[in-house]
Amino acid sequence: MSNARAPRHRRDLNVYPAGWDYRRARAVADHYDRLKDQTVLDDATVAKVSVASVWMEIPQDLVPAIRKLIARHRKSA
Repeated sequence: MSNARAPRHRRDLNVYPAGWDYRRARAVADHYDRLKDQTVLDDATVAKVSVASVWMEIPQDLVPAIRKLIARHRKSA
């Protein structure tokens, strides 16, 4: 009889966005691992240039001040 034990599977402690799980995250990581470094850099550069806005969570009481800053920025642009 062998003393070798079957490998234990560790519980995945990662938190994934809605609709994602370990398999999906692993598939995306594997995809990028297979790409050449230059391809990944090119993709990142295109994505960075094409993004014109950013979504972020801010405290509600700061919204009026941020709207004023955006308006001021648009006037000077």
